[in-house]
Amino acid sequence: NKTRGRIEQQIAKLRDIIVNSELPERQRKGLLDKLNDLSVELSQPRVQYAKVMAVLAVVCATLGGTTSFLAEAPSAVATITSLLGADKIAEDAETERLGPPPTPKALPPKPRALPAPDFGLPPQQKGRRE
Repeated sequence: NKTRGRIEQQIAKLRDIIVNSELPERQRKGLLDKLNDLSVELSQPRVQYAKVMAVLAVVCATLGGTTSFLAEAPSAVATITSLLGADKIAEDAETERLGPPPTPKALPPKPRALPAPDFGLPPQQKGRRE
């Protein structure tokens, strides 16, 4: 939660940069939608790093030539990636510390089929109709 909050602060900085940029309205709206997607991804229980990096790549590529991007956005993007990287390293260390998951026990062998019950009735004769 702490990391998510810090990343949301950086996303807010990127939103401000986009809103104040000289980009056409269509591009601004598209980038803001991408940042909204990023916020939604951060609210998931498990963040997919590929989605986060894809959004950051689109934002960087689109804003790359603007003056406001060069001033503040690289530090926001770097902060986001470093926070995600630090969390991933901590998660990997915890996974290694815990070891592999226990292997499930094998099921017992399938029991043999029991013979059909004999209720003491006389066997039916062939050709006899009831």
